[in-house]
Amino acid sequence: MSFVENRSPQAKSALRIYRLQRLFFAACMVLGTSAILVAASTNPPYYGTQQGIASAVATNATDSDLMDQTHLVAQLIAAYLLPLGFLTMAWLANRRALVLTSSGVILSLLGSLSFALSVGSDAPFYDFSR
Repeated sequence: MSFVENRSPQAKSALRIYRLQRLFFAACMVLGTSAILVAASTNPPYYGTQQGIASAVATNATDSDLMDQTHLVAQLIAAYLLPLGFLTMAWLANRRALVLTSSGVILSLLGSLSFALSVGSDAPFYDFSR
């Protein structure tokens, strides 16, 4: 008999902190993706008939406050959770393809830097229309 066979099932399982960490990162992947989908579907200027700043302000003035606020909150949540979700997916693929994963992480983090800026650019439309 070896030492590994005599261990209890509790000793074989991962520590609670590691399970919570994995659950948090899995939630970041799912919630970040769903938040960006909610932000895209509740963006008032997408439903406007014309393009431009004046049309965006007019569309924001005609829709409900709940739609504007849902859009801004969902964008803010996605700005923080999507980069963590990207890092989690890269962490999962890191063992298989190190170079491909590293380049994917760099490109995804560079691309997600603009998410927080889009919240700042959409918030004045809400303020101007009110």
